[in-house]
Amino acid sequence: MSTTRALAHNTLIQFIGKAVGTVLALFASTLLFRYLGPSEYGKFHIILTIVQLSGIIGDLGLYLIVLNDISHPKRESNHVLSQHFMFRMYLNAMYLLIMAAVALVAPYESAIRLGIFLMSFSNIFIWLSQIFQTVFQKHLVSSRSALSEIIGRGVLLLATILMMRFQVGLVPLTITVVAGNCAQFFLSWLLARKYIDFTWRVDASYIIGVLSRTWPVAVCIWFHLLYFKADSIILSWYVSDYEVGIYGMPYRIIETLVTLPLVFMGLLFPILNDAYGRGSKEAFRFHMQSGFDALAIMSAPLIFGTPVLAKSIVLLLGGSEFLPSAPVLSILMIGVYMMFIGSIFAHTVITVSSQKTMIKYYAILAAFMIVLNIALIPRYSYFAAAWLTALGEVVMFSAAFVVVWKKTHFVPRVSVLVKSIISAILMAGALYFIRPANGVFHNASLFIALPLSLVLYGGILYAIGGVKKETVREVMRF
Repeated sequence: MSTTRALAHNTLIQFIGKAVGTVLALFASTLLFRYLGPSEYGKFHIILTIVQLSGIIGDLGLYLIVLNDISHPKRESNHVLSQHFMFRMYLNAMYLLIMAAVALVAPYESAIRLGIFLMSFSNIFIWLSQIFQTVFQKHLVSSRSALSEIIGRGVLLLATILMMRFQVGLVPLTITVVAGNCAQFFLSWLLARKYIDFTWRVDASYIIGVLSRTWPVAVCIWFHLLYFKADSIILSWYVSDYEVGIYGMPYRIIETLVTLPLVFMGLLFPILNDAYGRGSKEAFRFHMQSGFDALAIMSAPLIFGTPVLAKSIVLLLGGSEFLPSAPVLSILMIGVYMMFIGSIFAHTVITVSSQKTMIKYYAILAAFMIVLNIALIPRYSYFAAAWLTALGEVVMFSAAFVVVWKKTHFVPRVSVLVKSIISAILMAGALYFIRPANGVFHNASLFIALPLSLVLYGGILYAIGGVKKETVREVMRF
């Protein structure tokens, strides 16, 4: 099987797993939206944001280092995985102590502070699961990763339903997230045992080497998350829980969407590393261009279709109480689009060892965004947060592109990008003209309109040459 077909098939499997997992997670979120309402969900969003922010900080960029090292021809994968697993266990103990301290001093009511500490256990299982996910990506056995994703999200949904059945309050609902991630970790461990053989001997020199390489990645991620997540925290300082909930609902939707390019890049990343490490410029450029084109195709319907469907999506997921979230969702989708097409350059920064170069861009942007959020949120509330999030992603795309270009002189051809935009605009136009008079597709009609619009988009894209016939034949041939 060619690299294109292997990557396409494994991407498809992971996307199916991610799609099913996303549907289950969105269903669980929908139940929370409707059960808690905007004000109480605003509190839940504060907890989730702080835990997610601490989780990204605590990751230290180790996931990408593991993925890079186990695909390196000069490193033994079992040794790499064993060292990272042991090191992660030490870090987990430190993390829980720090989060206990954070929960004690956080300037929120007691329910939110307790929820922060309880939900922080979910990060422990996420970090350990990521180690096994790299094994699945290295061996291109995405079915195992997809299965663990689906089971984990299924447990999250079942736990949410169970908690709601007993009519619990805010704090017990935070445990549902822990339960889902715990299930995913244990299943990932069971499915990965075939490919790994742990050794429990600490290699201090390797760990020190990892820390020397990971700190630039970690600092970049910290600054990136600082501006990406700080808006919700700053919002909670200046506006009501209701307004935080109105912002948190569409924010939760985009958080599920931005995992898709990460799944794709998780599969493409080792291939780019191999081509760049071998000095094969032709192969590197080919995979960069193919990845850029694929991400452009995946993201175009989101940015152009969402403004037409935003009200319908919000009403379906949250009900009429969350209707003010519709324009926020459309604005945030601009940032999602930039995350999609920018993810290939953000990952390639690591491939070309330019992590340290990116630090200054992330630091400047983080400081700039925090100042703007503090200045604008008191006056413009969640609209300021949404527009600044979109602006930040545009800036970071530009920075990552420039850094990669300086090292590789790679500039992607934009013909597929342009054709995907044209196809998405035509798709959105068709949706606009067939929508009901009140501009809202109700539940049944929305489930019909969504797949039909994607079929229309794909058909137009194929007709105008956005996807080559040879590529479709190769991907579809088993």
